[in-house]
This record gives sequence, structure tokens and C-alpha cells, in this order.
Amino acid sequence: MKKAIMAAACLLALAQGLGSAQEMRDTVRAAKVFPKSMANALMAKAARHFGKTYAKDYITQASFSRIIRSKGIPCKIYLTRGLWLSSAFTQNYKGLYFDEPNDMGRYVPTDSFVSLFFLPGRTDPIDIPYVNENNLNGFEACLVNYSESFPYEFLWHKRALEIWGPLNYDMRKCFSFHITEEYETNGKKYYVIGFETKERKFPGKTKILAEGEVYVSEDGDVSRISTRDMEDRYSYYIRYKSKTAFTPITRHTYSVCYAVRNGFTYTSSVSQSVRWVEPEDKTKSIYYQRERNPYRNPFKYGFSTTTEVSFSEPVILDKRKLASIEKNFNMGLRIVWYTPDPDLSGWKTFADSRPDVTEALKTLDRPGYPLDAQANESAKSEWESKLESRKTRTRVDDSEEYTKYYQELLKYVRHLNDKLYPRK
Repeated sequence: MKKAIMAAACLLALAQGLGSAQEMRDTVRAAKVFPKSMANALMAKAARHFGKTYAKDYITQASFSRIIRSKGIPCKIYLTRGLWLSSAFTQNYKGLYFDEPNDMGRYVPTDSFVSLFFLPGRTDPIDIPYVNENNLNGFEACLVNYSESFPYEFLWHKRALEIWGPLNYDMRKCFSFHITEEYETNGKKYYVIGFETKERKFPGKTKILAEGEVYVSEDGDVSRISTRDMEDRYSYYIRYKSKTAFTPITRHTYSVCYAVRNGFTYTSSVSQSVRWVEPEDKTKSIYYQRERNPYRNPFKYGFSTTTEVSFSEPVILDKRKLASIEKNFNMGLRIVWYTPDPDLSGWKTFADSRPDVTEALKTLDRPGYPLDAQANESAKSEWESKLESRKTRTRVDDSEEYTKYYQELLKYVRHLNDKLYPRK
């Protein structure tokens, strides 16, 4: 049967005038048919293996980059690196994301660089406040509400895929699977398994509505999971009971890569690209928005963002070491962009391997606003904003005490970073 399909594909290629041998090979490759049972069995094996081998408690170096663009032109860039802690990993959690111990991991930076915000064609930067008009809803809210802050949901979506997606062995019946590709590397076979949420399973059985691909080896190792325009009710719209999908105004792609070291699986990178697309039907009351737009009217300004984080080889922690680190890694700090005296030379070295970062830094290095001055001004304003927010929330001015606490934490993290990852 397979030989007949391959022969038919070759004849079709010749009949259509596909002259090269490579074109005919690609046609034959696309014509290969895999039984659905094989896809289901492979995905079950991969999900079971993923749950058993994912490292429970580890720490790793993390390097973040986030670029905001207007009609393709960089407006602002965030860069930060530090230590990221993954602990209490589970796939059995069924509560709300903000109560999960490992909802996005815990991160404290060793240093950061943040530019100012420049709209294309403007010579001076714009100060972007946080705007949230609660009396607005529907499409109007999308035009008015905005914030340029880092979206924590970027890492929450990873947990949504691990808890509610096809990587969870107990959730696999909520998805349909099919093999889209088979390839071989270093003598080992790999498969690309397409997946899609079954219509009747969302949101009652699974909290994500998604389609995408899982990349697995014949041994069951998961190397990557990718989705397009995933609606995630683990991170968003928790109170909504609607069983229908919301209208998306942010088209996006999302990808998580995994690596295996000494028998453990861990996260090696996460990336997300988002662009704002004006919906045809503006009368609906609820729209699905992957992240808050960085400035008002994202459709007029053609906003898009790319956010990426890469992780180094992890250090597995025993209970004693984990307890010591957890004591210092305050959950409330999350990602903080403020670090004193940003090391611009270090970031330029980092940019050498990242063309998009190099492009953004070059575009944003403006006359009268050199990058080092932007970094210090952004760090200062970020910290002042954080202290003011804390004062408003607690109604106590403990800025001096809090600043001292953060500086001690920063010193601890930098020392820990040098100890775990000594410079060669």
C-alpha cells in the first residue's frame, strides 16, 4: 500500500512538471500516510515520559528579550538576565494559576537594560502610563486600555500547556492527534505530531483551545511544543463560563523548547510573537487578547511584540539547597527591570548573537538619548514607580527599608549566580 502511494506521488509530480528530484522527494514525503492509532500511541508515550522525567526542582540562568514594534519598527526593548527557579512541578494542579506554586517559576535578575519608548517618526520618547478604564468593555476597551509592562502571562501559558495540554497524559483525550512529518537525525527517528482541542472538551474538560505541533523522538523525548492563537483560560477569563471561543484581536505564535540532560527534561527556551489585528465584527462584548497592548489603539499603530527567554543548563537542587534559595526568592518580586548601573557593554555582546536585538538597539540609540542614559532613566523611573505603587497599596512609606532589602537580594543573587555558574 505504501509503495503504491509513493509511486502515485512520483507520477503526480512528473505529470505536474515538477522537474527536480528534490521536488519529487518532497512530494513523496508529504504523501506518506500515518495511521491515527500510531499518532495516539506516540503522544501517549511522549506525555507519560514527559511527566516522569521533567525535573522537579532546579535553578538555571535565564536571558530575556522583549521588543515592541510599531509597523515593524522597534519602539522599545527590554533585556534582562538572572536566575530562574523551577520548583514544585506538577501536572495535577486544577486550581487558579495564581495559587499554583510553580505557575511561572521564580525569577530575580542580576542585571537589566530597558530603553525608552519611541514611536516611529518621533524624536522624543513617550512616557507610557498604565490605563485601565473599568467602565469600558468590548472593542472600545481595546482602544483605550494599555500598558507597556512585561506580560507575566508569557510564562503562564507554558504552564497551561503542561497542565491542560497534550503533554499531560491525563488530558490527552481532550485532543485529536495526527502525524504530519517523520524525519531522522543521527540515526534516530523523530515525529511531528499535530494536535487540536476537541470542540466539546473546551472549556469544561480542558482550559486551552489550541492547535499546534509536538515534536517527539521515537524514545518519547519531547523537544518542542508550538501553538497558534491559543485561547488560554488557565491564565485568562477564569470567571467566564462561556463555552464558545472569544474573538481574537491578537494573532500570535507560541513555542516552548525542551532539552534532556542526565535523564531529566527541562525547559530550554520559550518564545512568543504577537500582532494586533482589528476584528471584522466589533459588536461582540468580549475579545480574547493575548497581552495588553503597549500603547493606545494598537490597530492604528500596527503594534507587534516578540518576547523570548532562553535557559542555560540547569542545576538540580536537593531539599536543603532548594529551601535556602526559596527563602530568598520572594514570589512577589517576579520580573523586576530595575538594577543599578546597567551594563550596556555586556548587552551589546549579548546582541551579537541576536540580529533582532542588534537591530532594535541600533534603531533606539537616538541623538540626545544614548542607550546608557536611557537605561539609567528607565531603571530609575521603574523603581520609583514600584515604590509608589507599594506605598499606595500598603499605605506605609517603607521605601528606604524596601530598597535596602532589594539591594541585599540583588547581592545574594549575583553571588549565587557566580557560585553556580563560575565564569570561565
